[in-house]
Amino acid sequence: MEVFLVPVGTGRYELYSEVPDEPPDLTIDGSKGVWTRLQERFRIVLASIEREHGHDRPEPPAPGARLSWLERARNRVLRWTAERIAEQRLLWHLRRQTEATIVAPDDLPADRARDIVRSMLQQDVNRHGRWFVVNAVALVLSGVLAPFPGPNLVAYYFAFRLVGHYLSMRGAQRGSSGVVWHPVSNPELTRLREVGALPPFEQEREVDRIARTLGLRRFPKFFARIAARVA
Repeated sequence: MEVFLVPVGTGRYELYSEVPDEPPDLTIDGSKGVWTRLQERFRIVLASIEREHGHDRPEPPAPGARLSWLERARNRVLRWTAERIAEQRLLWHLRRQTEATIVAPDDLPADRARDIVRSMLQQDVNRHGRWFVVNAVALVLSGVLAPFPGPNLVAYYFAFRLVGHYLSMRGAQRGSSGVVWHPVSNPELTRLREVGALPPFEQEREVDRIARTLGLRRFPKFFARIAARVA
């Protein structure tokens, strides 16, 4: 598994990896425990979202087509959820790793790159652990809606987030202390430090070039998103 240590601004980094989609287990067994059933339902919802939205931008509506407010709201929710899935899939994938490669800027010493990755993953452990607790409480409280007719969408929402944060927390724990990291240097990542100073069009073109060089199809969208955060 390759994890890219992407520089974004002065002294800041983000982790990025293009990991394969995991085939979901669509089996639901009512005899299993509640937590197992939650994870199975999570895989089903995840597969459904990625079939409809995936990692790539959906096709625009036909000329003249008008979407209802419900369709627009649904598309926004799917887009937001798909982005969160893309961000957390790296951590989910780390749960089963024993060794991984850090691809870092070539102006960063190997030991420093390894320390940065482990520190970032420990921060992820703390962050996802907090959100796991928050969503667990919210899921329990959402039970007050159970007497109302129809599906308890609030409970489904918090259950989805609960499992997602749990998987992310476990992956971050594994990556911070259970994975052997092998740093390698790459000058293209060092070039990303200078991209922010370019005009917008040249910046986009340079990021696209770097992504092609590194063989990362989804990287331009990722970099545009994180660059907007730190701007």
